[in-house]
Amino acid sequence: MAPKGTPPGIIEFLNTGISAAANDLAPRFNALGGQAMTMTPRTFRAVIADQIAKWAAVIEKVNVHAN
Repeated sequence: MAPKGTPPGIIEFLNTGISAAANDLAPRFNALGGQAMTMTPRTFRAVIADQIAKWAAVIEKVNVHAN
């Protein structure tokens, strides 16, 4: 995640570095039962949008409110 309005070049730079780190750490994640995943910034935005929609519907259905 990055602040809204972050230049695309910065997003790509961060994505490249984070993806490289995740790939380097993948064997360790796997050994611990996890899974290192990488994706493009566009795919990440789509995943986040889907999760927001999914959980917003759940929150509305069960009538959850923040105090």
